[in-house]
Amino acid sequence: MKKFRKICIFTSALMMALSMNIPAVSAVEFQTASILTEKKAVDYQQQATTLMGALNYIDQIGGGNIPFDMDTAFTDNNGNEFAKVAKTQFSSTSDLREYMESVLTKKFIDYRYSGILDTSDPRYIDYKGELYGKTSARGCGFAWSSKTPEISNITSGSFTITAEYDNYGATDYMVMNVILDNGLWKIDSIADCTQTAFTLMGALDYIDQIGGGNIPFDMTTAFTDDNGEEFAKVAKTQFSTTSDLREYMESVLTKKFIDYRYSGIVGTSDPRYIDYKGELYGKTSVKGCGFEWTDKEPEISNITANSFTITAEYNNYGETADYMQINVVLDGGLWKIDSINTSVPNIVRAKELLTALNDVEWLGGGFVDFDKSTAFTDENGNEFAQVVKSIFVSTSSVRDFMEENLTDKMIKSRYSGIIGTDDPRYIDYKGVLYGKTAARGCGFAWADKTPEIKNIKDTSFDIVAEYDDYGKTSYMTLNVVLNDGIWKIDSISSSDENNVSELSGDANLDGHIDIADVVAVAAYVGDPAKNALSEQGIINCDIQNAGDGLTAGDILAIQQYLADIITKLPL
Repeated sequence: MKKFRKICIFTSALMMALSMNIPAVSAVEFQTASILTEKKAVDYQQQATTLMGALNYIDQIGGGNIPFDMDTAFTDNNGNEFAKVAKTQFSSTSDLREYMESVLTKKFIDYRYSGILDTSDPRYIDYKGELYGKTSARGCGFAWSSKTPEISNITSGSFTITAEYDNYGATDYMVMNVILDNGLWKIDSIADCTQTAFTLMGALDYIDQIGGGNIPFDMTTAFTDDNGEEFAKVAKTQFSTTSDLREYMESVLTKKFIDYRYSGIVGTSDPRYIDYKGELYGKTSVKGCGFEWTDKEPEISNITANSFTITAEYNNYGETADYMQINVVLDGGLWKIDSINTSVPNIVRAKELLTALNDVEWLGGGFVDFDKSTAFTDENGNEFAQVVKSIFVSTSSVRDFMEENLTDKMIKSRYSGIIGTDDPRYIDYKGVLYGKTAARGCGFAWADKTPEIKNIKDTSFDIVAEYDDYGKTSYMTLNVVLNDGIWKIDSISSSDENNVSELSGDANLDGHIDIADVVAVAAYVGDPAKNALSEQGIINCDIQNAGDGLTAGDILAIQQYLADIITKLPL
């Protein structure tokens, strides 16, 4: 499988290179969202707005949230009250069906709006040559925000809309997959990410408890099998057989994930649950399990038409709250959990590193407490005073702290002036830590939002953190590497256009290395006049035989780095 994937990766790179008339040297997996896609996104904005309006209207129709002429109301044989639909463009169920089919695929209609028409108990009927509907309204509809929807994953026959809306007072995001169907752009599927996240988190918690036998049993039915295992009838559950249990698991978890984590529940040579006397029985030996989610709302990231990531906080056996990353994919028309990571040091370590970076930044700016009664002026005219109310008591403690959280490269590039220079900010004086009292401020006002973890590799990952940049929301990207067995910050870059990334391999200066950089360098090598790069971008990507300009060898190096063939790009 791995070999097949590499072949596919190479083919993707080759096809892109041929289409752009640039050299094809190797490849990494090309993401669906590329620079070329972003240029076309604006072309789909109007179509997206039209489809969002139609979806909102149809959802209101499905909920009966439209005007009725109550003077025409009658009750049918099933006790349902119907009335003539007023102030609408539809005069019959045929009109309504035609409209729905013009903006929604049949698959999506069958999945979400099949109750509107053509069922044994439809919401709308033709009566006396007019359109009538059930008057029992459930509301519905989507309160889209004024924020421009994001268009991504553009192909010749599909694209994805990610739109913000008000979900009963909370900001949420809707992902709509749009396809070209019989010459018309139609919505094929949608996902309310936050609601889907809550549903899947609840299901995961329940299945984990089931896997640990942490559910009620009717102990009066207990028996011991030939292997000495005690089984009893499962009580107070929605499942009556192993078939029910399996069906539920398969509705919220992919087969891959079930096989990886929950294969012992049913269908093995030694299952936890069995069918006995036509009922569901389980082993009574309880291991506990389950995930104790906190009240903190999960965060949704990495949204595509077919997947998204949930970052959820949970209580890890009474210890400080920990974080779980849950990867969700669209499988057989259903959103399912495909993998989880409960032991990622990234989130926890990311928070530690953000705090540490802030502390070091304060140090660098001299924004610490001083005992001004100890102040003196050195021969260079710098005023020093004793640092107080601090975890740092000596230059040695400052050095240890920085080296514990920052690589030597990061210290040299940004914080070399703190200690150990000809003109340091901090010195040891009379056995304690003294510092220059001229404070420049500094520090990062990090938001409460959990940082996003991206580009995870065996020896590196990126942190994207939100912070208040003097009243403006900005984002900081921290590149973290495994250095002497410890995750340390190796470089940082801000979303501020005035900041310039000096990260090797970063052609577009966005603070991290990805497929967009490969495309940018390849385009430049193919035609520098039409595909210019900044001076810093060229410096960053002149990796092989530095000084000879950008070549196919530099493209290859970046691709090999992204494909984990090499683990570090030379500076």
